Amino acid sequence: MASNIKNSMLDIILIYPHQLFDFSYFKKLIDIKTKILLLEHDYFFTRYKFHKLKLVLHIASMKYYCDNNDDIILTKNLKKFLKENNPRKIKLYNPVENDLLDEINKLAKIYDTEIYDTPYFLNSIDDNIEIKNKMKSIRHDVFYKYQRIKYDLLLDNNSEKPLFGKWSFDELNRNKFPANITEPIEYKINTDKYTKYAIKYVEKHYKDNYGEIKHFIYPISRKSSLLWLKQFIKHKLLNFGEYEDAMSDKIKFGYHSLLSPILNIGLITPHDIIKLIKKIKITKKNVASIEGFVRQIIGWREYNYFIYYFFRDYLETNHFYTNNKRNLPNNIWNRNTNIIYIDDILNKVHNYAYSHHIERLMGIGNFLNLIGVKPEEIYKWFSTMYIDAYDVFMIPNVYGMLLYGYVSNNKHMMTKPYLCSSNYIIKMSNYKKDEWNEIINALYYEFINLYKVKFKKIYSLAMMVKNYENKDGKELKQMKQIKNKYLTSLY
Repeated sequence: MASNIKNSMLDIILIYPHQLFDFSYFKKLIDIKTKILLLEHDYFFTRYKFHKLKLVLHIASMKYYCDNNDDIILTKNLKKFLKENNPRKIKLYNPVENDLLDEINKLAKIYDTEIYDTPYFLNSIDDNIEIKNKMKSIRHDVFYKYQRIKYDLLLDNNSEKPLFGKWSFDELNRNKFPANITEPIEYKINTDKYTKYAIKYVEKHYKDNYGEIKHFIYPISRKSSLLWLKQFIKHKLLNFGEYEDAMSDKIKFGYHSLLSPILNIGLITPHDIIKLIKKIKITKKNVASIEGFVRQIIGWREYNYFIYYFFRDYLETNHFYTNNKRNLPNNIWNRNTNIIYIDDILNKVHNYAYSHHIERLMGIGNFLNLIGVKPEEIYKWFSTMYIDAYDVFMIPNVYGMLLYGYVSNNKHMMTKPYLCSSNYIIKMSNYKKDEWNEIINALYYEFINLYKVKFKKIYSLAMMVKNYENKDGKELKQMKQIKNKYLTSLY
């Protein structure tokens, strides 16, 4: 767009805190005299009372990035800088987050602005438009097949057929941890000077934010992030699939990669991951784990971007669980629900700003659904507490997956709702039956009853409605009493 003010002979390259890509990406944008700005934007610091560890990650990684790449200017005030320097042009990689794009579009009315496809994802917007035009229905499994073929991953002899005859080996990836398992990697607390600086900064300026600050284990540079990735591939990847859904009060991270915190701020990109995966010899023995991991990177993560770009507004405003109207109880923040596995996950999030996908979905998310917390409160909690949380991931995962949201009229993002009773938790963990499982089962069946008209029309839940209706009056009364007593104590 043509500028409304006189151009100078200066270009600005704008970098956001989640765009700490290999500096070569920014060097190739340099044309004439250029200033490179790393913007400490409020969106990443004050939009919510973010977990302290998320702020530490941003501050430490940004300071390291500036100190180790020439001529980057760290600033908090973009408008002031633009007014003082009157640039010819602003250049940036697509920041993806809608709120940031709205700001950029306003700036583009004043300054010539060029937005480039981001390495944050494998797919460009044009790639996703092309896929959407080919898809007969909006489904992850369909999207994932396109991705496998597009990026030539796990295909049989360079054909468009899957290696070993299956697109997904998910049914093999549902084992609980054996009793004698130990953590495959013991992550050390990061004590470099940048992390120490960031911790002091956060304790001074964000002392009332949520979370414990002393367990910062994450990389803050591209070099250390690549080592983190290689460490995962060497020590964890071959067991990732088998135990990716497992939970245990003795295991913090298991075989999960913990790549999302660094991937979601650009220290590594999905391109880096795929490059290394393609070097691995795939066999019948390792294919299930590697496929499960690949599905997360080129499938689910990219699908989040796809959904966010095309359907975010509809997802946020068209809810399936319309009777969920409670506020988030304070005992979630206090980690005191008296449901043992929930409190264990909450404590893990408190200490590390992280838990794996099943602990999020079938643990905390399922619980918040069953107690009737309203959608926007669930979204806000996840966005506040997780180190890897940004809207491009939170809106599809919370509104779309957890809350079985709509992407268009009567069309859901997912093929089924994700709900569970205590049976799933016991099956996938080392937690034993106790009072907690009676409470969860009562909440579950009362939830089934609340939405039974809708659930009767869904194949995967119709049987649960029948199970509820086949219970005798005494059992139904007892479940209602357990639910009411528990919710009274929780709130």
